[in-house]
Amino acid sequence: FMLAYISVMTGSLFMGVAVIAMIVMTFGPATILYSVLFQQRYFGLLHMNGLFIILGVGVDDVFVILDAYAQEKAEAKAGSHATDFGAVMSHAAAHASKACLCTSLTTFFAFFSNASSGFPAIRTFGLFCSCLIVTNFVADFTLFLAVVRIYDRSATEPNGSQQDNAVHSEHSNATHASHSVTELRPLEKLFHDTVFEFIHRSKYLLILFFLVGSACCLRTATWVTPDPNMPKVFAADDNYERFLPALARHWGKSLNPYRLKVRIHIGIDADDPINRGATPDYQDCFFDCQGQKPNYVDIFASESRRDDERDDIQMNIQDSLLNLCDMLDDAWRTKGSANNVDYEAKDSLHIATEDDLGGFSPVNCVFKDFKHWLHLLNAAAKQTESLEEKVSFPAKNFCCEPDSYFVKFLEAPMSPSNKMFQAGARNMQHFHDHVFFDKVDGRLILRAVVIEVSLNMTWQTLYTDGIALNERWDNFVRTFAEKSKLEDGLELLPQAMFATDMFAFQWFHVQQAMNTEVFDGIKLSLSLAFLVLVFATGNLIMASISVACIIAN
Repeated sequence: FMLAYISVMTGSLFMGVAVIAMIVMTFGPATILYSVLFQQRYFGLLHMNGLFIILGVGVDDVFVILDAYAQEKAEAKAGSHATDFGAVMSHAAAHASKACLCTSLTTFFAFFSNASSGFPAIRTFGLFCSCLIVTNFVADFTLFLAVVRIYDRSATEPNGSQQDNAVHSEHSNATHASHSVTELRPLEKLFHDTVFEFIHRSKYLLILFFLVGSACCLRTATWVTPDPNMPKVFAADDNYERFLPALARHWGKSLNPYRLKVRIHIGIDADDPINRGATPDYQDCFFDCQGQKPNYVDIFASESRRDDERDDIQMNIQDSLLNLCDMLDDAWRTKGSANNVDYEAKDSLHIATEDDLGGFSPVNCVFKDFKHWLHLLNAAAKQTESLEEKVSFPAKNFCCEPDSYFVKFLEAPMSPSNKMFQAGARNMQHFHDHVFFDKVDGRLILRAVVIEVSLNMTWQTLYTDGIALNERWDNFVRTFAEKSKLEDGLELLPQAMFATDMFAFQWFHVQQAMNTEVFDGIKLSLSLAFLVLVFATGNLIMASISVACIIAN
């Protein structure tokens, strides 16, 4: 489209091809500036959008130069001045460069303000586009002037240079000047006779209308809220985009893909959860990750050999975490006050009920199932007399020798009383993303446990509400960990326990950061644009009015 537009407006296919080629060629020098000056190596799909931006900026500069050249050439002919390329283009380039420099500088600073972004993709995109603006401006007033010279020379008749340099009589010059002033093209005549006349007569009314409209628009802008949904990758009628809403509509209780699920991690360093420089063991990656692994805290004391001290720690952690699961269960089961539960706080945690989930419990806790399995084990042993003594919860021989009860529980078939029961499935299959082991020197080590809680909120909620929910869960878990540290002697629990979810809490904070950076970037770019306009116009009032017009738009 741009090629066709330039070719039609200039009347030359050569000019259209040359302009497009020149703009595309600026990517090479821009990439060198980007990698050498700013020391950047990242180049993603967002950077490719710079092509469309620089096409608009580059073509705009080209037409400014061509219009200035045509105007200077016409004035030279009318005034009997030298009409050779050098004399005309020197004046035209001096005139056009001021306008192009002003627009290029404001655009450069608008993109360069993105360098303050905390998002690498946005920061590097702004730096790359800034480099494109610089290289495009240099190309416009070097390479493009050569293109204009070639085009101008090819369009001139064989004896045109002698005719251009000839001195016309004063009468013919006056006639030509009068003819060029009075003869307007239809579009120019429309602006001259109608539009400009209307603006002249209604200038104060138009300013008043602009101010009132701007005030209304700014007032309306305060009502706008961010879209809680993620950007759509495909068209709205695409099967992929229709799948999740259909799933939420027909299976909203059991398989709602938008439902928030808080995951309470126990065994991972809360302050520094990921060791990003470690060589990954792909059998021991807490997430499906590459080039990183968790920083574990041995809260379960499974690294040391079994002794009375280790048994005491493991029994305390079992008892404490089961107490947490019971608290979370009580939070949705009971209305009113009860022991160990702050019901004012639990209402703000938005824990779902069984009715919300189609009969399933909102709390998925491995220790509840483990305790139930021990009761079944005792009941079976009582009938067969296979156990010498009753195994109580918390279990003394908890983990992680082959004969430990927690290992046996995970290897055992699922209990039919579990609402997620599947024939032939083992407990480890059900809790595969809730219990994490490691092997060190052939010994099994329990690294981390996750307690998952389903909420009655979705990640489509407003990000401010989502961040507030995240903070309430952080406070709840931190308070519980500190209480367990004092009452159960679990010194490491506050360091090894935190709440998050699969992605939604991060998405809420990303939205907040993006909104903050948008307004910070606008303020920075407008400030820099104001300085450029003051420098270009030498008039504070005009610069202020120009910035005000930009803000109103």
